[in-house]
Amino acid sequence: MGIQGGEFESLLKLPDGQKNRYLRALDLYANDPVIGLADAIIAATALEQGFELATLDAHFDRIPGLTRWKPPAASLNPENSVR
Repeated sequence: MGIQGGEFESLLKLPDGQKNRYLRALDLYANDPVIGLADAIIAATALEQGFELATLDAHFDRIPGLTRWKPPAASLNPENSVR
């Protein structure tokens, strides 16, 4: 028998702003566990703050409302790196 509905919220002891972020992250994770809990927390934070997320991880594209910044392909070429 697991935690039901609002029971989890009463167990989460964080300041209100952070509590809402973690509850949103849990919702994101519950709706799409492929993204993983850590990335759900990152996504929830970016959404809360209105940030564009700079990442190569395409699974962030699965999160509604999240904007992912992708570097230009040329910048990923090892021959363009500083030596």
